[in-house]
Amino acid sequence: MFLNLFYLREEPQHAHPFRDYNFSDFWNEAHGEPFEKIKESYISDRIINSFRADERRPERLRGFDPEFFPVLRFAFTTGCWRSFIRQNHALPVTALDYYLSKAFQFLYLAITLRYWPDGNCPTSANFDIGWVLSRSLDRVQSAQVVKLRDQELDWWWSVYSDLTNFELPVVLRRFEARMKRRFKAPLPNHGSFRPSATSTHDSPEADCEAQVHGNFAVSYRTARAYLACTERHLSRLVQHGALERVGEGHQRKILSTSLRRYKGAPAPS
Repeated sequence: MFLNLFYLREEPQHAHPFRDYNFSDFWNEAHGEPFEKIKESYISDRIINSFRADERRPERLRGFDPEFFPVLRFAFTTGCWRSFIRQNHALPVTALDYYLSKAFQFLYLAITLRYWPDGNCPTSANFDIGWVLSRSLDRVQSAQVVKLRDQELDWWWSVYSDLTNFELPVVLRRFEARMKRRFKAPLPNHGSFRPSATSTHDSPEADCEAQVHGNFAVSYRTARAYLACTERHLSRLVQHGALERVGEGHQRKILSTSLRRYKGAPAPS
C-alpha cells in the first residue's frame, strides 16, 4: 500500500500530494516563525547540490545547509502524519504506510539523484532501486516503525554516506543487508545475505562469518573477529596491503574479498 501512496497523483495538475507534503520547523524553532511548506523539488535541489564539489575545497563535497535536515526529521513526526491524514482523510492508509512511503521517497531521491542528477534514471536501474527499497522497507512492522522515526534518521544518512563512496550495486546491497539485520521480519524470498541461524544478536563475534560472506565490506571490528586478531595486527595487514580498505574515518571498512583471500595466509613481516 505504501508504494501506492508514493505514486499518488491529483488531477488535472498531476501534482504529488504526498511527495510534496513536507514541512520545515527550522525557523519555527529558531525564531518562532510559522512552519514552512516544502515541495519535493526543494529536497531534490538540495540533494543534487550536496553532491557537487565544494568551491573552496574541491576535494570535498558541499554537503547540506542547516535548513535541510529539519525537513527530513519533521516528516517522521506524529504531528506531520496526523496533519496529512486530516487533509487526506479519504485515503485508506495507516501510519505505517505513511512512514514507509516517506522513507522510500527520501531514499529514492538520494540514490537516483546521486547518479542521475538530471532525473533521467534508466528504466532498468529505476526498477532495481525501487525493488530493493520496497522489499527492504516491507520488512518493517508497525511495532518497529519507531526505529524509522528515530530523529537521527541514521538509516538515511548511512545510505547517503555510501553514495559518496560506492557505486549503485554496492549501495543497494549494503542497504538491504543493514535492513535485514535491523528488522528481523521474515521474507518469502531472501537475498544473498542472511544472519547465521545460531546468531542471537548483532555483534560481529556472533555472525562475523555471515557478514564477511554476505557483504561487500565489513567494519574493522567484524574483521578482527573474523581473523581473531588484535586491532594493531589488523592495521598492519592493511598497511602492508594484505587487506584492502575502503572509505575514510568512521566510514572505513575492510573488503570482504580481501579477508576471505587472506585467511590462512601468513602475516606480513
